[in-house]
Amino acid sequence: MTDKHFKAARVALKIRARRQYNCRHTYATMCLMAGMNPGFIANQLGHSVQMLLTTYARWINSSEDWSEVGKLEQSLNGTKLVQTETVPL
Repeated sequence: MTDKHFKAARVALKIRARRQYNCRHTYATMCLMAGMNPGFIANQLGHSVQMLLTTYARWINSSEDWSEVGKLEQSLNGTKLVQTETVPL
């Protein structure tokens, strides 16, 4: 049922065809790029923090971002983080 409304909005905004599911990825990357708490984002998506960071780590760019993620690692026993290369802004 939501597909009908999603398609109408997409057509009105002249956005090319895509699945609604792809909006989850857009939401996750926008939240990370805005510096939101990864624990909150993971909860919103129904993921573990580990899954969120494994999937979206490339969107965490600065050293300050990684120090924030380190705080999560310290508070969650057994969490393994995957850090990718830093992408220049």
